[in-house]
Amino acid sequence: MIPALLLLLAAAAPSTDQRKPEGPAYVYVNFAINCHDWLDPDMSSAAVLRAARLFARHGVRADFYVTEPLARAWREKAPGTIEELNKLGMTFGYHHRPPHPLWFDSAARRELLGRPLEEQYREVERYETWRLDLETGGLDTSKKGGYAGTAELVGAKPVALGAGAAPPHLVAFDRQVLARMGARMVVAYHSAGEADYPLVWWQGLLARPSDFSVLRVPPNSKQRATGAQVLPRGVGAGEEAGNFWWNVTEDPEAQEHAPGKYLLRRIDGLARDRLSFVTCLIHEDNWYKQGTSWDGTYFEDRGRKQPRTPPFKPEPRRMVRLRAEEEQARIWKWWEELVGAAAGDRRVRVATSTDLLGLVRGDDLERTYDLLTVRAAARKIAAVADRLPEHVALENDFLSLSDCVQAFTAALAGRKTIAVRTMLGPARPAPPAQAKVNAADVVAAAKILKPLDALPATVAVGNQPLALETYLYAAARVLAGDKGEFTVPALRGPGPDPARWTIKPARRR
Repeated sequence: MIPALLLLLAAAAPSTDQRKPEGPAYVYVNFAINCHDWLDPDMSSAAVLRAARLFARHGVRADFYVTEPLARAWREKAPGTIEELNKLGMTFGYHHRPPHPLWFDSAARRELLGRPLEEQYREVERYETWRLDLETGGLDTSKKGGYAGTAELVGAKPVALGAGAAPPHLVAFDRQVLARMGARMVVAYHSAGEADYPLVWWQGLLARPSDFSVLRVPPNSKQRATGAQVLPRGVGAGEEAGNFWWNVTEDPEAQEHAPGKYLLRRIDGLARDRLSFVTCLIHEDNWYKQGTSWDGTYFEDRGRKQPRTPPFKPEPRRMVRLRAEEEQARIWKWWEELVGAAAGDRRVRVATSTDLLGLVRGDDLERTYDLLTVRAAARKIAAVADRLPEHVALENDFLSLSDCVQAFTAALAGRKTIAVRTMLGPARPAPPAQAKVNAADVVAAAKILKPLDALPATVAVGNQPLALETYLYAAARVLAGDKGEFTVPALRGPGPDPARWTIKPARRR
């Protein structure tokens, strides 16, 4: 007989099985509409409201990612847009577009990157507090803007953040600021979910889960025959390559890949006993334009390799083609079929970012660990050969590399409470190198490190500064039982992105 108390504890334990479905729906579909056409806010408003009304007719909701300049343009030039989106129950996200330095490789950003890291962080914070000047790329500090201004305009703190397009430490600084302001989810990738762990904490924000996206169709036979590169820009590792479906509605070869058909065909191939995640993506101007108006305003070229210099003058028709009514109708027809396919299938639950956050526990980010768990994690790190893992997975728990640094240090220092919190890696990491260390020196270094405010680039062990990866491995070896002198290999670690120290799977509710 199993004691009742043990049964109760087992039932209350958090689940590390992220793929276990609950009920008949085993596919979560998230509709994400990226909205950024502040140059034609009337067209933008008409498109997003048509989409929102369609969702509402089908009894589902979606995420609308907005830039602050667009939210302001809606308020001033398309009044009622935000109010109706709220009334229909849609969820707001937030993202950047030029001339914001998180997305625009301008001379101003390059000057910013030459400043000390503390100044860079403070400047990022200012851009999320004050209004972006669309003509200069600078700030108008007399008016609220950025994330703070967007939250004020839409009447709620935007839940999810779009991906950044800047050096990784600058993007990480921005996420840190926005998480403190109220954001809870981030687009870390479009279609790159892990086989076992699709629900991942990324810098204290839940990475939007997506095993695949409904976004592109394969190249047609002519493109394949000529070896044409089909829209390589924006396609990341593990993502589908091909034509955006809204650009090929007239192509006879694309008909079988219409997004509604594509979604159902992919679902037919999924395991019913495992939860899967799908993202259906579109930009609001894709319904009525080919090309993006701000490209012509801020760039000399379509490839976005040659940024213009201020003052920036709006040129909404440069590098843009307005779609004919017949083409718009075909795009809307395919979109409506997609929404209907997702909303009408019992295997599917259409979920917003808020719904997805409801799948995971919220107490994983600032917590304490017991010594047995810390030693188990240390043994995992100590067993690696040439590269640190992205995170440590235990039977009932997960630790990020940042968690491991904090927990191993506290354990070696003999602290009674082993507490961790989300903490970025170094913005300017030191290169790992092979080193000989003594276990006693590693313990002494851990005792000198006070409870950390930030992860350091190096830790002094004995008379040598060790890269953070090297110190982490040495600490793991000591906790795993090594004594005396031993050699630490030149381990590869997270690299230049400080956010990668924070990655760890989430535990299910």
